[in-house]
Amino acid sequence: MKKIAILGPKNTYSEVAAKAYQQHLNIACELVYQKRIGDVFQAISKDTIGIIPIENTLEGYVQQHLDYMLDYPNLWISSELRLHVSFSCISHCTLNEIETLYVQYATKNQCSRFLSSMDDKPLVITDSNTQSYESYLNDPKSATIIPNHIYHPGMAPFEIEDVTDETQNETRFFVIQSDKTIHEGFENYKMAMVFTPTIDRPGLLLSIIEAFSSAGINLISIMSRPTKREIGTYHFFIELECLESQIAFIENILARLSNTMKIRLLGVFHS
Repeated sequence: MKKIAILGPKNTYSEVAAKAYQQHLNIACELVYQKRIGDVFQAISKDTIGIIPIENTLEGYVQQHLDYMLDYPNLWISSELRLHVSFSCISHCTLNEIETLYVQYATKNQCSRFLSSMDDKPLVITDSNTQSYESYLNDPKSATIIPNHIYHPGMAPFEIEDVTDETQNETRFFVIQSDKTIHEGFENYKMAMVFTPTIDRPGLLLSIIEAFSSAGINLISIMSRPTKREIGTYHFFIELECLESQIAFIENILARLSNTMKIRLLGVFHS
């Protein structure tokens, strides 16, 4: 049986994403829960794929996860999926009586408006929404923010439903595998790649943009990340949209640009 490595523990949105992926493909997989996102990448092998959160409507890209893509050059993005993400607040006591509010680090940024109204309450930042909930259960003077797939009305003495900043909040996940295979037969694709300049020069980023613009290729995102070798040196993560018929043409563009910079294709995938 194939395995799916995800960030644990149970009841995370990563688990929801993994189950949605299995249902979409009508396959059964063993879920392997990892403590850290780095462990998810390390677990990916011939019989284990990984599913990681990569971007959120409110927070943008999860930059640490982009960095991990560079640490594992043999991995490949094979597809993506999106989940609606929303949260509610539950409490043992009234708002005035709360002494501690438990919230996961990413959840905190997606519920900032609600938390600003609670800025007099001490926050305890956790590694997962499950940890927030378990901490809350053991603290009678506390409240917590939990995902709505865990929440149900009546589960706590005091509740505030839907405290997310925006109702259309989504998280995008990458499905990552060790086999660099392109799933054929789809009309529309995305391609993800990283550019690492070998020599900094004026107009370097413009030359990348113009190469695709002149070919009528739509770049949908550009994200710079430090190389961590020297201040002022960066990788450029780029995603683009294309048709299946354009993939080989884009690979030719990358081959030409590779004469002046290092380029790694991270994946060709459908959404």
